[in-house]
Amino acid sequence: MRTMSTEAEVLLARATLPGEAVAALHALADRAEPACVPHLAPLAFHGPDDLRRLAAVALDRGLRAASATELVQIDDACRWGPRPDSEITRAWQRLTAMHLLSLDAIGPGMQSAWVVASFHPNGYVREAAVRRLADWPLRIGTGRELGALLLRVNDWVPTVAARAAAAVERRLTLDYAAAWLPALPLLQRLGHHTRRSADTLMARVDALLCAPAARRVVREGLQSTHRNVGRDAIRLLLLAPLGTDEYVDVVTVALRSTDPVVRVQAAASVYSRITEPAIAPLVPTLLKDPYPPVRQRGLAAIAEHGGATSTESLERALLDQSAAVREIARFGLRRLGWPTPFAAFYSATMVSAEHPRVLAAAVRGLGETGSPEHGPALVEILDHSRPRIRVAVVRALASVDAAGTVQARFARLRDPAPRVSRAARETLRRQVLEVGVDSIRRAIRDVPYPHGRRDALALAADLPKWESLLVLLEAAAARDTLIRAGASERLARWLERQNQSFAAPQTWHVAEAKRLIAHGELSLPAPMRQALGGLIEFWSR
Repeated sequence: MRTMSTEAEVLLARATLPGEAVAALHALADRAEPACVPHLAPLAFHGPDDLRRLAAVALDRGLRAASATELVQIDDACRWGPRPDSEITRAWQRLTAMHLLSLDAIGPGMQSAWVVASFHPNGYVREAAVRRLADWPLRIGTGRELGALLLRVNDWVPTVAARAAAAVERRLTLDYAAAWLPALPLLQRLGHHTRRSADTLMARVDALLCAPAARRVVREGLQSTHRNVGRDAIRLLLLAPLGTDEYVDVVTVALRSTDPVVRVQAAASVYSRITEPAIAPLVPTLLKDPYPPVRQRGLAAIAEHGGATSTESLERALLDQSAAVREIARFGLRRLGWPTPFAAFYSATMVSAEHPRVLAAAVRGLGETGSPEHGPALVEILDHSRPRIRVAVVRALASVDAAGTVQARFARLRDPAPRVSRAARETLRRQVLEVGVDSIRRAIRDVPYPHGRRDALALAADLPKWESLLVLLEAAAARDTLIRAGASERLARWLERQNQSFAAPQTWHVAEAKRLIAHGELSLPAPMRQALGGLIEFWSR
């Protein structure tokens, strides 16, 4: 549930104070925060009628703003009340079914008060509330009660669950389509956690919402502010047998969604219909989407389709910022018999690229398709002014010529940009022996930037067991306080894991470790120093 605002917390405190309650409840109604509902519920059942009416209105606004997931959390929070030690909560817990008889008199918020009553810990209260909610289609028919009834279908009191299930069954009508769509997450939750099978009910609801008569309601769900509603809406629309024009309209709307999952689902559906001429105008939108999985699915569709237009789109995608999109582009072009070797394409683009974004993509592409012969060209731009380019070059060098570029990458620990130094460290983790223990030791001491020294320390932890111990012990006596603290943390981890390796130290390892542990500047907690001393003493025997 969305966290309650500080302003709402202050207003809730004022809502129980004489003389301030009216203004506070009006303000809470204006805020319409779902997190306030458990706190407002007791106020709607106890106290003067005028305050109960205001609390019920605020309660109603909060419930209207709640998503299906938040409704579950409100149900849990209402079980015992928000403040177990308060008098108002104790009064809520003492509520009986007889108290519900006065709910119809509290005015506009009456419906939500009955909904909240179905969340009460007392089974008799829940049963009375469910009985009343079940009668609503004949009397009111708003659909507001459906979420509460779905929660009660899984109630641990059999009578409550049976009444709720019967009420839900009666709502399987097209008149309730607008209520079923936002309630689908609750139905799916029922399928996962129910004490009774809900598979048949789920299938019937899907069939109901896929019906042509429910199409308008489901399409409106694509623009819902609640995330799960939009996702269920696109799923249901794509299950329905849509004609080409209607399908294009639905996908066009879905691709404008702010939810990337909705856009991915829409893009994935294009794959099977890409050959229809009317679908072609959707392709540019797919390929310009900011979310890489949407571009991947759009590109996969046109890669499968083939044709001259596809070749042009695939060529542009060779320089996409996403590695997965670039790979799909290469796959599609290989199928179409693209004549140029991809490494040559990326090398040429590196030379001619004017925009850093294009250069970065070309460098990454060369790292994915190149060979050791492309290493020198990459090293030439290792000092580029843009950190993102230097990061791409470091990673590309590790891909095309890992063995031949160890020292070039290790030198980037001196880079002023932390992300470049981090990239170098990450690509060298499996080559620390090629870097050399002495080089790592010097880097921890001499690299001019703190982030570079920390990255060198991280490489020390990747050395073989006993070499790592010696470098870390030396770092624990460094002048740099951050390095000393980092070394202490890594030595603690070394001690925890040292039994995972059966490698025995050589005599010089033991002698050097003894010397370092006895060093007066060694900054280690006494228990750790004692544990290390005992371990080295063991290997001295």
